[in-house]
Amino acid sequence: MFSGAASHHDFYIIFLVIFSLKNSKPLHDGLIFLSILLPTLYFDTALGFSSIAAYGWALSACGLVALHVSSGQRFEIDRRLILLAAIIAAYFVARYILVPPVSSRSLKNTLMIGFGCVLTPTLVHAYNQYSDATTKAIKLCLALHLTVMVAQLIAWYGWGYDLDIGNALGGEGHRSLQGDLYRPTGVFDEPALYAMVMAGLCIALYVRQRKMTTLWWAGMISLVLTSSLLALVVFFLILLFINIRVGLIAIVVYFGGQYFLSQIIPSDAYSPLGHAVTRSAEVGNNNDPSTQVKFQVIEEFLKTPTLWATGYGLEGYISGDPMYYQALNDLTFPITTLTTYGLGVGIVILLVFSAYLFTSYRPSTLLLIGVFLLKGAYFHLPFLWLFFAISPDAIAAGSAWNRWLAWRRSKRHDTDCRAVRQA
Repeated sequence: MFSGAASHHDFYIIFLVIFSLKNSKPLHDGLIFLSILLPTLYFDTALGFSSIAAYGWALSACGLVALHVSSGQRFEIDRRLILLAAIIAAYFVARYILVPPVSSRSLKNTLMIGFGCVLTPTLVHAYNQYSDATTKAIKLCLALHLTVMVAQLIAWYGWGYDLDIGNALGGEGHRSLQGDLYRPTGVFDEPALYAMVMAGLCIALYVRQRKMTTLWWAGMISLVLTSSLLALVVFFLILLFINIRVGLIAIVVYFGGQYFLSQIIPSDAYSPLGHAVTRSAEVGNNNDPSTQVKFQVIEEFLKTPTLWATGYGLEGYISGDPMYYQALNDLTFPITTLTTYGLGVGIVILLVFSAYLFTSYRPSTLLLIGVFLLKGAYFHLPFLWLFFAISPDAIAAGSAWNRWLAWRRSKRHDTDCRAVRQA
């Protein structure tokens, strides 16, 4: 049995060991890798949906920030993000504290937003200080997700085996089959989630390197292999925004290849427009169940005045809710924000966050960010904050913002000094 004094002594020794490693490169590199990998593990397991991503990111990000600050660096704060966190916290208090009960999920999601707003500015500088390690970590994460996706294709078409990572870890499993067509999902629950994370990693890698490497192209092509309409749109938009000539060539090659395959392989999967584009016809004819529930979320919101004021809230779908609640966080970023927080609060939140984006990123990067925000992105998503933190644009713009604040302070100081001399 250990005495209380010995126990305290042990903790003191552990603290000293951790503090002595504050300048350890392997420790920094390991925390950087974990803080980038864990937010991408966004799928259902025995621990619950997205639990690995949420808690893993919070712990690893806090560890990286603590290590960064303990090595003599500043803890950075962005006033716009602090304002954003304060608005959402006030919404939480008004919606849940004053009108109980408070759900644990709404509290967790509010705390996750707070973590993102408070930690992101410092994470930006930490990732910048260890730029090479950050780029390597992004590449490794991209390669890991790509490996799982390729393994699923090989397992299915080689042996007819469905490699379901979520189900193996105690989750409900992924949705990979649509009729006779197998749609790989990686570790995620559906192809669209794979597309969102893979697109985010590819965008971040390109913004950091400003070149299209072999690994980058492999990640981009994997979007098309999911046979997801969203993934296909994201694929083309990213290429068009980076290099319009490359994007147009990709469009010609894709549709030309689909037409060629449709002539030699009699399969619905290889129609002249391809399976992913054929789905757009189902959407237009209102025959796509996934799209129907999204429209139902918007329709119910528009015809319910109470929702205009309060929004659907931060709980998301809970067992017993109407089935269309499953699509609450599956809309475009602006629509999800408005339907979650209500029109009044939602518009204010979007204005504050837009001010942060437009003063932190160059126009070319903003276009790519817009692609990332097309679907499945919302404020309590850990990967959203990671995506913004690993963009080097934020560093240059953040420095410009800080320089502007310093200039304002110096001007105020000069004015005060002149007033003192005149007096």
